[in-house]
Amino acid sequence: MPRRFLLVFGLLLAACKSSEPEEVVPEDTSAVEVVVPLPRAAELPPGKLLRTSREADFESMRPDLVEADLVYVNLADDLPGGDLLPQTLLDQLFDHGRLHAIGLQIFDRTHQEALTEFSFARIDLDQLVERTGVVVGAYRPILEYAAERRLPLIALDLDRDLVAILQESGFKGLNEEQRRSISPATLRNPGFADALRRHLKRKREGAPSDAEFQRALLAADLRYETMADAIVRWRRAAPDDAQILVVTDRFAIGDRVGLPDRVRRRMGRKSVTLLQIAASEENDRSHNLAYADYVWLLPGKNE
Repeated sequence: MPRRFLLVFGLLLAACKSSEPEEVVPEDTSAVEVVVPLPRAAELPPGKLLRTSREADFESMRPDLVEADLVYVNLADDLPGGDLLPQTLLDQLFDHGRLHAIGLQIFDRTHQEALTEFSFARIDLDQLVERTGVVVGAYRPILEYAAERRLPLIALDLDRDLVAILQESGFKGLNEEQRRSISPATLRNPGFADALRRHLKRKREGAPSDAEFQRALLAADLRYETMADAIVRWRRAAPDDAQILVVTDRFAIGDRVGLPDRVRRRMGRKSVTLLQIAASEENDRSHNLAYADYVWLLPGKNE
């Protein structure tokens, strides 16, 4: 009798349990990759792509981009749509499997540790901004894309504090420790001084004094030496077929005299320079391969 009672009790208990609603366990989506959509070539604003004196298109440019070990492009957030081209290049290059890193001029070498932690998802974008003090602005989609795909980010520029001292007081303004941290050696293109003088005249709406120019020239030399060294060090440590996308301002790559020539003279690697300028600035140099491999003409702000 007790045995039969236990059997009936067990059956009743099982029936009660089966009538209870099952607890719904939420699906674990933590390992699902979140795709950051970037604009494709067809979604870019109206513009004209030039290669020397010929008009080109993105299809004809793609083989050059894919085969290059270094791709240089400026982020022109002062032009409508000028922030989209670097994003498009990033997405297309990544699809081909060679892209291993992104070099960014907006970060200086004191930010590399924070960038590395961000690349490995140890800190998020807000924490990166807090630690570096960099206003990322139009670079935000690039950083988000890199974080999702674990693409290493390379800080290129010279320490901003050192740049400020050099521009204000020249090399004599640095203390001994600061002087040891940088190299005054230069691989300056002969046309760099002239290009810088024109650049400063446009920025300041007037020619700088000779003393002011010499300080600016020293600071610019050391900045681009530092950037070139950062790219070359990464390239030598990377796999032989690895590719890097370098995103800078316009002056750093225009005429190649700031950054591309310094990298080229350190190592013989194939590179492509793509420069964005306002269509109203189109002139003979836009068709000159010494200026850039490709020129992307965009409408100006008031056009």
